Amino acid sequence: IFLLLAPIAIYFGFNYQNIALQFPLLIGMIAIPFTVRFEEKKSGYRFAIITLIAGIALVFLRSSSLYFFFSMFFLFFILESKIGRLNWIPIILMLVVSPVTSNIVYIWSFPIRLKLSEWAGQILQFAGFDISIQGNIINFGGQPFSVDPACIGLNMVITALVMTLILLAYLEKRSNRNFQLWKLIGLIGIVLLASIAANFVRLLTLIIFRILPDNPLHDFIGILSTAVYILLPIYFLMRSSEKKNSENSRQSNHNKYSLRVLNYKNIATIVFLFLLQIGIGMQFMSPDKEQTSYLTEIEIPTFRKTITNKGVLKLRNDSLLVYIKPPVKFFQGSHDPRFCWNGSGYKFSKVQIENFLGKEFYTAELTQASDRLFIAWWYQDGDNQSIKDWEWRWKSLTNRGQYYMINVCASDKETLIEALKSGMNF
Repeated sequence: IFLLLAPIAIYFGFNYQNIALQFPLLIGMIAIPFTVRFEEKKSGYRFAIITLIAGIALVFLRSSSLYFFFSMFFLFFILESKIGRLNWIPIILMLVVSPVTSNIVYIWSFPIRLKLSEWAGQILQFAGFDISIQGNIINFGGQPFSVDPACIGLNMVITALVMTLILLAYLEKRSNRNFQLWKLIGLIGIVLLASIAANFVRLLTLIIFRILPDNPLHDFIGILSTAVYILLPIYFLMRSSEKKNSENSRQSNHNKYSLRVLNYKNIATIVFLFLLQIGIGMQFMSPDKEQTSYLTEIEIPTFRKTITNKGVLKLRNDSLLVYIKPPVKFFQGSHDPRFCWNGSGYKFSKVQIENFLGKEFYTAELTQASDRLFIAWWYQDGDNQSIKDWEWRWKSLTNRGQYYMINVCASDKETLIEALKSGMNF
């Protein structure tokens, strides 16, 4: 028990400032006991090698997501050393609830949300409903409906993936066989597509029956859509596969194991990895040193300038608040406002893409109690501007630019639009 808890405790102890017990991690911790199965045969050092590679990489770069993978693969190595060869489902579960997946689903699903809103609006307009579409907002009878991140984002997609993995673990236990990795990856792809379809049907239902977020049916329809359009099809799909393999599965020896005594090689490897985890974890105890040389040179008349302890340039005048955030490597998080402002307690709404002077900007409305802000954000490298994650990351990877995140805030939409139309260029 100590060996299993230690990697998790060290991870949270050193990385607590970068990690919160958010929904994906919580549901992952609840699901892990239901997904673990072992084989009696020896597992070798496969997870120790992966852990070591991640540890060496962390010596040269700082990444809280990579530290998460280091800690989890270390945990898997301890399990295999003490019990037996692990099945693939808990490994995929780790990837599903990881910070990387959360970032990808939350940020990169926005174009999908825009397209779903467009399709839903067009279908309802064709059916004769009085519908208008603005970004990811659909107005029906004066009531706005949106495909928010909580819908086709963390909550619905992560829940569907985790519940699917629990269902597959149940089928593994019942058939006494472990699914192959390629089959699990294919099923995850099917679940992702089914999540989009389920959310689309859910959105149409909410709009047609005018079910608002404060209505208990709002969440119930989401749960029902997940069960009907995702979990049931996956269950019957795997049941049919299970029947075809029932004869072979009866001859397997899955989940027959006994606790082993660690040999000297395993003990030495575990001690070394513990020391490595502590050593590389210490970098997270100090603030991240980011590129601030360019930021210190920026001077804009009428704006008061300060640089935060995280290396972010803060510009303020009587009507605008501007944050300019240093470039990050192509694989790192980009200080996206949808995370930063959420972390400050603000709720996002009316997120859309708007065009001013031939340039695209993300815009949104933020609310917290009685506070209300209107914001815009984009990525910029000199005269080059982009809102597409894949575009600026590719250019960063190929050394064709260093893109700064620029976030402009105002207390009213008119002031924000006027600032964007003035051609703000940093």
